[in-house]
Amino acid sequence: MRGSAGKARAFLRDESGGATVLALISLAAIAVCMLIVIDATNLYRSQAILRFTADAAAHAGASALARGETAEAAEAAALKIAAVNLSVDPESLRTDPAIVVRSMSYDPDNGTLSDLDSGSSANAVLVKLRQSRSGRIAISSYVLALLGLDSRTAGGSSMATVTPTFRCSNTTGLFAHGPIKIGVSGSTALPTDGICVHSQQALVLPMGGNPNSSVPSLSLPSREACRGAGCMGITEVNLIMTDTAAYVARLAAGFADPRSSFVEKTAFFATRPIAQDLEPLAEVGVDVRGLQTGDVVELSAFRFRLLRAYPPGLVYLVLCQQPGAEVETGGEDEIIVGEWAESPPLRDIALVTSCTIRLGDHTRIEGALVISTADETGLSAAEPGARIGDPSGRCDARLRSMVMTTGNLTLPSQLTMSNIAVVVGGDVDLGPALGASNSIARGISVQAGGEIRVDGSQIFQPCPGATDKVLPPLRVISVQLPPSTAG
Repeated sequence: MRGSAGKARAFLRDESGGATVLALISLAAIAVCMLIVIDATNLYRSQAILRFTADAAAHAGASALARGETAEAAEAAALKIAAVNLSVDPESLRTDPAIVVRSMSYDPDNGTLSDLDSGSSANAVLVKLRQSRSGRIAISSYVLALLGLDSRTAGGSSMATVTPTFRCSNTTGLFAHGPIKIGVSGSTALPTDGICVHSQQALVLPMGGNPNSSVPSLSLPSREACRGAGCMGITEVNLIMTDTAAYVARLAAGFADPRSSFVEKTAFFATRPIAQDLEPLAEVGVDVRGLQTGDVVELSAFRFRLLRAYPPGLVYLVLCQQPGAEVETGGEDEIIVGEWAESPPLRDIALVTSCTIRLGDHTRIEGALVISTADETGLSAAEPGARIGDPSGRCDARLRSMVMTTGNLTLPSQLTMSNIAVVVGGDVDLGPALGASNSIARGISVQAGGEIRVDGSQIFQPCPGATDKVLPPLRVISVQLPPSTAG
């Protein structure tokens, strides 16, 4: 008995196997720690992939909206990019509760995001992605799954918006889908500080002069497309510009439709009430009874030419050589404005015409919108005495005049005085004026579907003020975190 007790005490005192047990426990602890580190790394990597995927998907959706595609097409574009990054079938993401892709309406003024309704249009794409073992794609997990921690889903959220840029105003600057060529024929054209100059293709600046004399707001999608002085200050910006030809055609149709009511038309006539005296219209046979602000008055080119005054607050629709046009003996296929010294100014009216327009020496266009859908050129000629915009050059926004055409446009520099906006489907040529030098172009805005050539001696200066809702917006895609209230 005594021998058995002694053996037991000896066994308890024996530590020869303790090191092995301790080593096994240590190895197990190290293995668990390594698995936790691997799991945590996988979780972090999954989180990063989801965030990157959300950004890329939202940007793809917003790009579709910027191209004028529908909200449904934008969501499909976002889902396609998400599927590529996550290596899954796009259709499988449509029904996955962990995937949220939705086109929405974003208000940049107050930063709110709302669902689409009948009165709103999509300008944002919201993407929310969640990933877990219960989701479409499982996170590789060893220890966290045993602890139930991978049920806390990794996720990524992003929102891309198509909103007006705060960098440039659509009321001041030169913006072209094609190249912009300034002073390439030895002219002294010079943009000054505060003027935005952006081309989607190429920018050619004067080779001589002080490089610092160019505006700091020069931009292109690629720096390599800039040549000349001032390129060192170029900024790479992929500005989203409107299809100008389509925009002009849409505005022409909208303003000419007596039943239409859209943002641009409402904005234009908000500060241009109809005149009290409509007698000049009655004199050429127009029924003036019941006319209201923004109503359409249809005239032939001949009767338009006979008007002794253009009562403000109305749309003047003048058609030439097309079905539905009013044709009279002696009628013309062009409109002549400012032909005589007694010619009335075009002030606070919208003139929509399929005719070409010729501006005489006595032309005065102040606070008016002129749209020509003539095929080749909307403005065929301008005499040296013609003036458009604010004649005092004081940046009076009430006198801002807008000239739009689906064709090409040539403007002598004396026409580009102050507060004039030009929207052209083709090319714009800002040529020299006869006998003029160093003319001031203050608050001029040009948007061209083709190229812009500046061969005059204009000194471009900015005018203060907000964007104009009648002009095409200048937009950018902004990727950002969605508001905390976004669903």
